[in-house]
Amino acid sequence: MAATINTRELNGVAPGVASTIASPTGKLIFQMSDSHAEDASNPILRPVSGSYYSYWKSIYLNAVTTPPTEINNIKFYSSGTMSWTGVTLYVGDETPDVANYVQAVGTLGKTGTEIVTGYSGITAKTTMNTYTSGSPKSVTGSIATPNIGAISKLIVLQLTITGAVDPGDAGSATLTWRYDES
Repeated sequence: MAATINTRELNGVAPGVASTIASPTGKLIFQMSDSHAEDASNPILRPVSGSYYSYWKSIYLNAVTTPPTEINNIKFYSSGTMSWTGVTLYVGDETPDVANYVQAVGTLGKTGTEIVTGYSGITAKTTMNTYTSGSPKSVTGSIATPNIGAISKLIVLQLTITGAVDPGDAGSATLTWRYDES
């Protein structure tokens, strides 16, 4: 029987509080605070000039029940068609261990700290549009029976907002995990 898998988001002071992103259409809401809340309580502001950043989101793939044998070969990708005016979704090039989670920081209600500056161990970022089903991001991790818990390393995501023109609600995007289960 297939394992029950979900996505978890870490927030708060390390080691972080893990919250499940509801399946199958759970929401990862980017805000100007370190929160798992699925609401608009701390909306992202547009800068007069330069760029603002959302607080980053740290997520991972989690096994709720044990796999028949093993889960491995983890991939993460987007549709590749996120085209929001002045808004870009980035992913950290490095994938830290869940045990090395770093709390999102910034100026509450204004801007987050850029991940390559504030997240220890992340030195570069790539636009999520780069990773598609045909060319997904490889994520280290696996879990074997009889274990449950974190399967993957962390995916760290952040929105960058550039320009003072407000396009309105940027809308949603679909991000997908893919893995082998045996």
